[in-house]
Amino acid sequence: MEQHQKKPEISNVQYVKKQLADGTIELDINGLIDNEYYEATAVISQADFDNNETLNTLITDHLLKAKDKVTQLKKPDDP
Repeated sequence: MEQHQKKPEISNVQYVKKQLADGTIELDINGLIDNEYYEATAVISQADFDNNETLNTLITDHLLKAKDKVTQLKKPDDP
């Protein structure tokens, strides 16, 4: 029997854009996933920043990766 995972609810997403010397963009991202606060940093190209669909996907992916890292850190050590 397959188990379906509930799609996380992502809201209140914000980012601060910083142009780097090499032409890439650093985004400091924060937002809520299932009412828990997460932060992430992403370095992306100008082309990715200019494409709204790609930008939204990258922001979402980085926040979800931040959540996964926190979840791993919260897991109790295996005996």
